[in-house]
Amino acid sequence: MMEAMLKKSAACAIFALFAGTIISVLIVSFDAGLGDRADASIQGGAVNIVVAGPKNTKPDGNFQDLVATEELFWYNATVPAYPDQSEIYFRWEIETELGTILYAEGPSLKYMYYVVGNYTINVTARLPDNSTGWKLIEVSVTLDYDGDGIADAWERKWFGSTALVDATTDHDGDGWTDLEEYRNGTNPKTYTYKPGFLDQYWWLIALIVAILIVAVIYLGIIRPKIEAKRKEEEQKKIAAAVEIEKTLLGIDELEKKEK
Repeated sequence: MMEAMLKKSAACAIFALFAGTIISVLIVSFDAGLGDRADASIQGGAVNIVVAGPKNTKPDGNFQDLVATEELFWYNATVPAYPDQSEIYFRWEIETELGTILYAEGPSLKYMYYVVGNYTINVTARLPDNSTGWKLIEVSVTLDYDGDGIADAWERKWFGSTALVDATTDHDGDGWTDLEEYRNGTNPKTYTYKPGFLDQYWWLIALIVAILIVAVIYLGIIRPKIEAKRKEEEQKKIAAAVEIEKTLLGIDELEKKEK
């Protein structure tokens, strides 16, 4: 599985060779007493591993062939004191996107990260005399190094640089900022019609108008009819009650006469 992943990454790395600077890791053998690096972990006769160049980078140039969420890292480990690299044992411990550890051996490492995040890669070198050294490399995988909300790959694709674009620029003057163009997946160099308020919220306006029409019909026509009907029913009930009362009074008068 590890070999397959490295082969897949290597295939992507071929393009990156021509796209920009490759990260290198230089491993040197030295006299520990000289104190070559203050932050190095040194024990008697150990090999000090020094990271030369940036710890993480995206190659400058054409990004169209790299998926937006891919970040390529390429490391080379060499020991100048040993021209024959086959005499040195190199071991890489790669923290993957799943939090697991992937192991690799050899003087070179090519690895592609597919998920944004912070990772570590530990490289160990062992010389023929069994002296060893190690260095922990911090890898930061991000899509937006300049922090403007737009993926750097997108900025380079359309403008060749991240310096010309930010969240507020509008290169084609269509009312869409470059950040909005990026989120919408539109061409930031071609005028794109930007819908106005009515275009965006016509359905809400239509709903409000419909509600108002229904309210007018109810209050102006239906409710008055309901009120008139209710009053008519009340009057009928009152009239019926009066008739009943008259009838009862008539019966009472008849009873009095009979007595």
